[in-house]
Amino acid sequence: MANLVSFVILAFLLFGRSLAHKNRRLHAAWMSFVIASDFALIAYLTLARRALSKVNSEMPPLLMVHLTFAISTVVLYLVAVTIGIRLLRGAQHRNLMRKLDRLIVPCRILTFLTSLALQLSAKP
Repeated sequence: MANLVSFVILAFLLFGRSLAHKNRRLHAAWMSFVIASDFALIAYLTLARRALSKVNSEMPPLLMVHLTFAISTVVLYLVAVTIGIRLLRGAQHRNLMRKLDRLIVPCRILTFLTSLALQLSAKP
């Protein structure tokens, strides 16, 4: 179920990117929703599945890779929000946001793919 929600959020992220040049205000609102949804999913996984209790030195390598992408995505989201607010206020950081986008999208896709791989490799 969490992977389905993650996939929908990923699809919303990709759609939101397409709004950047068409309607900046709608893009900002849509991306805020996407980022908030991703944070809500993280909160759910942390609380309901006790995801943090599974973090230890004996984790499978794939889980370590997944966590690296997931944490990177969160950090990049926070930077994107900061830059996005500045852009809405009139600052000229478009090139920086484009570069950041080129990092966020692959990290988010790889977070989803590694999560899917972890689910598929889990023992029933």
